[in-house]
Amino acid sequence: MTMQDKDQQFVDAIKSELKESVDNINARDLSAITQARYQALECQQTSAKKAKKNFSWMFFPAGAIATVCLAVVVYNFIPVTPVSTDGQSLAKENQTRENRALVSTLEGFDFNEDPEISEELDFLEWLDAYESSS
Repeated sequence: MTMQDKDQQFVDAIKSELKESVDNINARDLSAITQARYQALECQQTSAKKAKKNFSWMFFPAGAIATVCLAVVVYNFIPVTPVSTDGQSLAKENQTRENRALVSTLEGFDFNEDPEISEELDFLEWLDAYESSS
């Protein structure tokens, strides 16, 4: 007989003894075991509900913090157009200064050498004319 066979016989003997002892439990002990089981299940369900209630309140502050952070990020990326005292936009003044500076630096280029630059400048001129007409 091998070692595995001996182990299996031992396990079978233990199973049969346990089964007999369960079948021979008196009513009082069976009732006590059943009550203890139901109390344990009820306690487990109650603690799970409490844990769920305690955990659910954490989502509100986390969501609020995330919303505030998102609002701060969005606010920081919104372009601000300064307005002068007479009501005109300072951004337009700055843009025309930048355009003049760009034109003065581009006056020395030979645009016939590279047709792509010429096409881009034509597009930018058209875009400027379109934006000023709107």
